[in-house]
Order: sequence, then structure tokens, then C-alpha cells
Amino acid sequence: MSTVVIILAVIVILLIYILYRFLKASEVELTASANMNDDITAMPIMTNSTSTKYAYGLWIYVNSWQMGGPKTLFSRDKNIELYLDTNSPTLKCDIFMSNDASKTIEITDNFPIQKWVHIIVSVDNQYADCYLDGKLVKSSRAYTEDEENGIQTPMQPPVGGKDGTKMKLGGNTRFDAYVSRFKHWSSSINPETAWTAYMNGNGQGVMKNWFSAYGLDVLVKKDNIEQTKFSLF
Repeated sequence: MSTVVIILAVIVILLIYILYRFLKASEVELTASANMNDDITAMPIMTNSTSTKYAYGLWIYVNSWQMGGPKTLFSRDKNIELYLDTNSPTLKCDIFMSNDASKTIEITDNFPIQKWVHIIVSVDNQYADCYLDGKLVKSSRAYTEDEENGIQTPMQPPVGGKDGTKMKLGGNTRFDAYVSRFKHWSSSINPETAWTAYMNGNGQGVMKNWFSAYGLDVLVKKDNIEQTKFSLF
């Protein structure tokens, strides 16, 4: 094989790699862990902050359920809000539209409590894909058309201002939950990326992730009569 052919092959491989890196959404961890009962400082979105192609993902453990109170997981002004319904374990996502209204997507009406759950919302212009524990559970189109308002599509994320490019974990609300590995992707992601993010875990350790879906009680008996009972996890 001639030297020229080898050099050309290397150049082609490098170009393919550069193109792959360019097209692949960059991933940034906004916060490693947080208690949703705390006041959490808003986080700036540094990469492609005004793009209409993006994704956000996090692990969350809802420790207890309080009826009536707002439960915002994350929100960004005039862009996106992920939250649990006030009175039921229904996970919803609002995408801010060009007519100052919001398009609401119901992701699930049976969100797990006292269990670590991984959530990703990936937006590609008008289209939103929602993942729970690495699996695509809802695809929706943020698009409306009527005689009064015409065609409405998602608004471009805001620029500037005090909080124009910032993401607020927990919104302006507090509730009994914990978050880990809150991430931002600079573009929409595919199912493979969502699955990989889920399989990477919540940073609590492989065994703890597995046990979070189960419980273990120890029952002590004497003469086949229960004496005491306690939970290991």
C-alpha cells in the first residue's frame, strides 16, 4: 500500500471523527446532587443556550408525597418546565410557545415514589421525546394552529437578562426529594444516548441503584411467633 493511500485513509478517518464530534451533542453536568428542600442557585446554560434543540436529564428520588403543593423538578424562563402535578403523581412537561402559552405534555400518570427514577426530556424544535429509566415513553409535537393565533411553535430560548439563560433546579418550589446528575445536552439526543445515561447510574453505586427498586425486611420469630421486625433498606 502506497504512502499516499495511507495518508489519505488517515485524513478520511480524522474527518469522520471530527464530524462525529461536531454532530454529537455535548454533555454538561449542571449539578452532581441537590436536596429539593434547599434553595438552589440558578445555573447558567453555557452551550447553545438559545438553541431549540436540547435535552435535560436527571435522577430524582421523591421521598414523600405532599398533596396540594407545587413540585417543580426544573424550569427555565420562557423555555421549559418539568413538574409533578399538584394533587397526583403525574409527571408533566410544559414547553413555552411563540404565543406566550405553554404546550403541556403528560409523560406518565403513575410516577414512582421512594425510588430513584431517571428522566430525560429531549427537544428537537417542535418534537419532544421523554425517557424514563432509559426507555422512550412519550413522543409529542409542540405545534398548534388555529384561526385566531395561527401557527404556534416552541419559542427560541431567551437571551440575556438576569436569568435569561439560566436553569432553575426546583423552580421556586421546595418538596421532599433528592436529585443527582442533573445534565444538559447541547442538542437533542437519541435513544442510545438516553439508555447510556441511565446505565451510568445516579452516582450512588451500582448495588444501591439496584436495591432502590426493592426493600428488605428482617423478621425475628420465636416459636414461630413474631417478636420484632425491622427494615434493612
